[in-house]
Parts: sequence; structure tokens; C-alpha cells
Amino acid sequence: MEKVLLYFAISLCIAATLLYLRRAFERSPVWGWMSILFPPIALIYYAVYWERSKKLACFHIVAFSVMLLSTVMAVRAHPFAFTPPLLSNLRIIFAPASYGEPLILDEQRFSSKSDLKKFELWSGGKIGGELAGHKMIVETVTLIDGVIRFTEGSGFFAERQVSIVLGDNNRAPRQHLLVTPDDTNAPEIHVLTKNVDSDFPDIDIVAAGYWMDLTLEQGALNAVSGRLRLLLPGGDQSFLTGYFDGFTDELRYEDGEIDRTVHSNATLEHVVSTHLETRLGDQLVTVNGFDNTRFSLNGMYPEGRSTVSFTLFGGMERSETIMLFYSNDGWAVMEQSTSELIAAVKQIRQAPPAAGPIKEKKSLVVAVEESEQLLGEKVLVLLRGGKEREGILQEITPFVLVIRNIVGAGHIDIVIGKKEVDTVRLAASELSGY
Repeated sequence: MEKVLLYFAISLCIAATLLYLRRAFERSPVWGWMSILFPPIALIYYAVYWERSKKLACFHIVAFSVMLLSTVMAVRAHPFAFTPPLLSNLRIIFAPASYGEPLILDEQRFSSKSDLKKFELWSGGKIGGELAGHKMIVETVTLIDGVIRFTEGSGFFAERQVSIVLGDNNRAPRQHLLVTPDDTNAPEIHVLTKNVDSDFPDIDIVAAGYWMDLTLEQGALNAVSGRLRLLLPGGDQSFLTGYFDGFTDELRYEDGEIDRTVHSNATLEHVVSTHLETRLGDQLVTVNGFDNTRFSLNGMYPEGRSTVSFTLFGGMERSETIMLFYSNDGWAVMEQSTSELIAAVKQIRQAPPAAGPIKEKKSLVVAVEESEQLLGEKVLVLLRGGKEREGILQEITPFVLVIRNIVGAGHIDIVIGKKEVDTVRLAASELSGY
């Protein structure tokens, strides 16, 4: 606006000066040339011939005053435009605060509240933001081993991910963390972005100089929720904002029980651990750990495997590679991969070493709630209607029993609801061993 006013005032002043010069040359060439060589002579001319030129004099004086005022306004508003040597004197006179090196303000380093509000409206309330100039919608949030990760994409390398290293600061049930750019002990932030032209992502580490307002609250089981507002420095002005729900591991729950249909290493390891506890019973002391857990969803039938190390009764340590398959009920262990182990443990249970402790024999008849002690045994299941089902007690879930009958080179599994079962007893062929 100041520049427009300046250009308009200059135009008026030029027009008034040209009219004056025309009037001066008409009066006498002497007045004309003197006015060109020494412009203030115009004041003397107007004084001598005031009656004849008072309108032009007023117009000339007003135009010159408006030009002077607009020049002052323009210099103060845009001192950088008056940097060249010929114009710098104007800056010195009318804007002395910008004398010498003009005042230079730092460029804005962070996104504004307006930017965050615009994104929140665009995302419909979903947590996300902008990373390296690209919009990001967070799909998963995990808090594992003291690192909270906000991830977009589900491939081996995420499309975009922000990881905040909280360390031991995340143990409280509820906590609030505020970080300012001048904090020297701020959590380290890892920013991962994957470019279309590259197979590998770019990783930037921000150790300090950022704004963050993080609220965390531990929920039931492995749930975690909270709110994040993160402003990262730099020309891209990256940010994350919104409310989130996440998990403290890769397990997912449904009706208070672990959902075995979820594809994750944690799900496979839970299935293997539960399988060993069910099959080995009191012979299993502890599961020490897992290694090389992985699964594949590429084929028609998803498969997985995990190497588990565990300790048996008496201090015996073993390591087994167990195969898994995916069914309608989710991930389950392939019985063939543990059949030799179960047989060996069963043999130890039936004929323990002389130096070992004598084990109590199983109850011959048990209620359905206590049927786990007969896993792997040939049993007779008495139903409430008086019917019976015979076979090897293969699996027990919270709702059903699975008994197996060997038919030729294969087998048939029979699923029986626990509500239908009266008692479970060892089959007659097994009783001879007691």
C-alpha cells in the first residue's frame, strides 16, 4: 500500500512540475531555465505572480507534500527497498533504526496454530501431520521398550514414522511431558520418511530444538492413549498433532482374550507358549525366550515358525523349532512339530529316572475344568446326555475340547463344547498302566 501511494504522489508531483515549467517558460525563458537549474526558485516565482498562479502553486505544494509523506511511509515500511547507494540516504534520514545493516528477523521455524487447525479439519480428527512436506495419517501407535512410534504404512519399511525415545519416563500410569526448544535434556526423536525413488528410507535424528506437548495414559491390558502436539524445526516445518490410541506390544485382545487371528510375531510366540504350557503341564518350568520368529502370508496357506528355549522339570533345558499354521480360529501349532517332544516328556512322566522325584499319578476321572492334566492321553468324554466320545485329548480352549482319533495314516478331530461335557476319564487302555 505504501508503494502504491508513493508512485501516485510522484506522478502528481511530476505533473505539477511540468505545468509550472510550462508557465515559467511562457513568462520568460530566464524563469524557465532558472527553475530547471535551481528548483527552489519556483517559490519566488509563485510569490511574484501569486494572483495569476495561486491554483497551480497550491496544487504543486500539495503534490510535493504528499510525495514527501509517502516517501517516509515507504522507507519505514520497506527499508530493504532503499538499500542501493542512491536511496540509502533516504533510509538514514527517515528510518534511522535501519541505518547500516537493516534489521533482519529470523524466518519462522515452526508451524503455526493455524497450520495445525487446518490439518485437523482436513484429517477429520485423525492423528497425523506433515513430514518433509508430505501429509501423514498415523495408522498405528505402539509404545514398546520405552519408544513410542507413530507409523503410516504396514510394509517392512514404513512410509513415514516418528519415533520418540522416552526411555524409563513412560512407566507412570499417567504422565505429561512438555519440551521447549531450549531444553537440553529432551527425548531424542527419529523421523523416518521413504521416498518413492528409493528402496530404503531416510532417517533424521532430532536431539533438541523442538516443541512437544505429550500426554500418555496407560489403559486396560496393553492399551495406551493420549494426545500429541509435536513441532519440528526446519524449512519443512514438520508437525504431528491429534489424539491417539495405541498398544504396548503387538498382541491384540478381543473380549479380554488374546486374538489369535492377528498377524504378528507376538501372537505366534503367545500361541507357542500356550501350547507348551498346555501340552507339557507341570513338566514345563519356564519358557526362556524366542528366536527367529517369523511368518509368511504370501502363499495360499499362511505359515509361521519360532525357535523357543525352555526349561523342563529337573533343570533340563531344551530348544525346539515349532511350526505354525493359520486356520479359521487364527494361528495354531502344527502338532507334528511337537509330537516327538510331547512323547519324550510323556515317557519321562510315566517312567521318571530313579534319582528323580516320584510324581503323583493323574486322577482317573476329572471334571471338565480340570481336564488339562489329561492332555495327550487317551480319554473317554462322558456327555451330559449320556453319550460318550473316545480319543486322544488333543487341545483345550476356553470353550471346547478337541479329541483326536487316528484313522489309517491320518486322523479325525472331534470338537466338543465344554457345556456338553459331564466328566473326562482315562480310557480303559490307559488304566492298565496305573
